[in-house]
Amino acid sequence: MFFLCGDNDDVLKHFENKYGDRIITHSQDRYNHPHKAESGHNTSTQASVDAFIDLMLLSRCDTIVGTYASTFAEVAWWLGDCKPKVIIPEPPNVEESFKNRIFEKL
Repeated sequence: MFFLCGDNDDVLKHFENKYGDRIITHSQDRYNHPHKAESGHNTSTQASVDAFIDLMLLSRCDTIVGTYASTFAEVAWWLGDCKPKVIIPEPPNVEESFKNRIFEKL
């Protein structure tokens, strides 16, 4: 079994259909629009609470597979006392200019 969180309803439904009862999720409103997704510009208090619940649940996992160039997995790792193993796959189509802009100060 594994915990799955995300802000795109289509992606979560895909994995729920594929893995069925092996998936644990936190029930919440999900969207497929970037301005209503929990990682977008949603001003809903409930969306913020749901994102925090996802962070807390994710922080209790042994391994976190995060999204490239997102800090969500890192925050969960910190909340988990820096204990979970973290895997951040790099998408194959990331342009070098994007990497330079995002990671130039590291």
